[in-house]
Amino acid sequence: MSNEKLIGSVNKGNEAFFIADYLKNNNKCSLLYIARDEKEIFDFKSKIEWLIPTVEILIYRSWDQIPYDLVSPSKEIQLERIKTLYCLLNTPNSKKIVLTTINAVIQKTLYKDFVLKNSFEIFENIKINFNELISKLLILGYDRTSVVRDKSEFAVRGSILDIYLIDHNKPIRLDFFDDIIESIHDFDRISQKRINRLSLK
Repeated sequence: MSNEKLIGSVNKGNEAFFIADYLKNNNKCSLLYIARDEKEIFDFKSKIEWLIPTVEILIYRSWDQIPYDLVSPSKEIQLERIKTLYCLLNTPNSKKIVLTTINAVIQKTLYKDFVLKNSFEIFENIKINFNELISKLLILGYDRTSVVRDKSEFAVRGSILDIYLIDHNKPIRLDFFDDIIESIHDFDRISQKRINRLSLK
């Protein structure tokens, strides 16, 4: 690092206030905060969102299973980690806070090339291969279902693709014409009815 700063000890519980003040006085810097555990991550996140509502906050949690266990990590954590890596690679100069734990930092992660190769952006009128998009969703850990109800699921019905992204409160519906996205709407996961038209750009 070209610039190093020595920061003295901060009383427990006051970290978010100290960091919020630091970021306000250093507009171009980003920050990595290594918490003790996940409880501290989300306590810290709620405080920062209140103190600096405009700052981008990325979460990088550790796997939620025991090593060598037969149970796979949760899809939410898998996709959350991929999203954080993607944002760090594609917006390296934007101001952000990355919240993680010691366990998450020492665990193995994906290669940069894998993240870049299998990530994609969606918005209206973009040309994207329908079958390739489905393949990438499967590679990224999304489950194909008949009806989308929960996060990290997707469903295909003809030229319509429903996806429940982990960072969205509602699932989204993509209407394709050949390989062009004609429209994007969010929809109610219970009634399956469209709500609002989105651009996502």
